[in-house]
Amino acid sequence: MRNEHIVSAGALAAGAAHEMNTPLLTIALLAQELLEVPGDAGLVSSDADEILAQVNHCKTRLQRLQQSSELANDTSTPDLPQALENWAALRPDVGVKMDLALDEIPVIGHLEGLVMAVINLLDNAADASLEQGHAQVEVRAHREADSLVIEIDDFGKGLSAEQLKKAGRTRFSSKDKGLGLGLVLSHATLERIGARLSLMNRAGGGLRTRIVLPLPDAADE
Repeated sequence: MRNEHIVSAGALAAGAAHEMNTPLLTIALLAQELLEVPGDAGLVSSDADEILAQVNHCKTRLQRLQQSSELANDTSTPDLPQALENWAALRPDVGVKMDLALDEIPVIGHLEGLVMAVINLLDNAADASLEQGHAQVEVRAHREADSLVIEIDDFGKGLSAEQLKKAGRTRFSSKDKGLGLGLVLSHATLERIGARLSLMNRAGGGLRTRIVLPLPDAADE
């Protein structure tokens, strides 16, 4: 259990580092420009506005990270559908289409680890879709035989064959400046609770992330 908390904390830290990388780099570059052209009031004003915008972006990301952490560690969260609804409320910038058929799903153990991994993967999917101008993701959850299956579809550019081979096992990212640690740690969290994570490009474009978690009644047989 302690290791699971460590992995979840690592996923949060990796997500924060990933999200803060680009805006903080922009701040550093603009600050350098301000030092080099102190006499141009118009340019200083324009750059200052951009700095404020980037700082606000950082604040928003950190607030979302904190809220996601509270959601994942909230033992009062009654079920996975509620956790998904809570995530959707934290991401008003993205439309979420849900298809959940969980009436026959028994009480899920390790909910904290599962929710944290799903939230992280949903954030990745949302960001991938937004990068390609699509403000939408789709998530499905249902029972297949003795397992819970969760599928997340984004509308991004997908992954190369080499990236698919490395996905979840080594550090990489489909984004130019990303580290890919969030995906690695999500994979580790899911593996620790007995779930399998796979990624595949969709025929219509984008990426499908698939989680398969054996259900308690199947594991006890």
